[in-house]
Amino acid sequence: MNKYKNYDFYFTGHSLGGNLAYNGGAKALSIDSGRVKRIVTFNGLGLTKIILPTDLVTSIILINAGNKIINYCVRVEENKLLKLDYVYGLIETEHFGKTYFCEINANAPDRHSLYTFIEKLQ
Repeated sequence: MNKYKNYDFYFTGHSLGGNLAYNGGAKALSIDSGRVKRIVTFNGLGLTKIILPTDLVTSIILINAGNKIINYCVRVEENKLLKLDYVYGLIETEHFGKTYFCEINANAPDRHSLYTFIEKLQ
């Protein structure tokens, strides 16, 4: 961030990249929160709930930046149950900020794919 003093930063990621966006965004927020404009994930992997000192610091930073974080997750109804994307919904992970759910057809060929969101937006 020191090298690009006149720039704002946006962090985004899909699947594991969502976890990387959380971690990179948290690091940048700890340096200069005013220049981090948004962290956006698509079916992103949350942070693990295993509490190590670094996890705790990252979680606190992300909790405080909640209004800058947006998550998008596919959701499908199967047998009258709502199911989340399998990566986003992994147990023992935590998400921050606001989550928007994208309702998709149960027969969608690849529910986890980033193309699912692109198709919905078109």
